[in-house]
Amino acid sequence: KAYKPILKAGGIEKLFAILRNYSVNLTTKKPPPIHEDDDENEIMLLQNKPSIIDQISLNTISVLCNLSDQHDIKVSLSTISDMTSVMVKILEFSTNEDIQSRMAILIGDVASVDETVKIQFAKQGTLFKLLNLLNSDYEDLLVNTVNTIEIMCRNNAENQNFCCENNVFECFISLLKLNSGN
Repeated sequence: KAYKPILKAGGIEKLFAILRNYSVNLTTKKPPPIHEDDDENEIMLLQNKPSIIDQISLNTISVLCNLSDQHDIKVSLSTISDMTSVMVKILEFSTNEDIQSRMAILIGDVASVDETVKIQFAKQGTLFKLLNLLNSDYEDLLVNTVNTIEIMCRNNAENQNFCCENNVFECFISLLKLNSGN
């Protein structure tokens, strides 16, 4: 199993440290400076340009997603003390839909470990944040978000009730009406 050396060397914790730094950066970063002589197009590009930190974080999340289908990796991630708060911050504060999409995958994989992890995520408001992502037009984000909601709700009446009370079925019906282009 190719992931074993990464796990044994503490690679999961090191990758997660990158995400921890990213979550701090997300909650403290200031918008790029705008000068009087910048035109509207330049301003929009400055505000929407992915930073190098976004790219590194996206790559880190992608690596973790590629590994997180392995039970040992899920367990390793679930034992990181601030795991839920970091993941939820990234889900909430990142405006990059690729990052949100992959974070949804990662949350779903880790939440599938056991009920205590689902409860940790639920206490951090993860379901509410996932439900908000169902307003996206980005198909990968929608698919991964729906899958993660399903994992969070599987065999968990409290999470199921929360989703029902927050109109998850209306969201799902709207999604069923979408044309995926196929």
